[in-house]
Amino acid sequence: RDSEWMGGVFKFLGLTIGCIQHDQPPEIRRAQYECDITYGTNSEFGFDYLRDNGMA
Repeated sequence: RDSEWMGGVFKFLGLTIGCIQHDQPPEIRRAQYECDITYGTNSEFGFDYLRDNGMA
């Protein structure tokens, strides 16, 4: 929702926008994290951190 609302402004400024969603495969998630701005929920970011650091 927020990425759609502010996305036009950020794209106008030359920034890339990504959005993390629960059902995305790892290669799509990785591409979203490579963007300048990445939207997602606290739990998605938290679990991605734990998964990436071998804690989950």
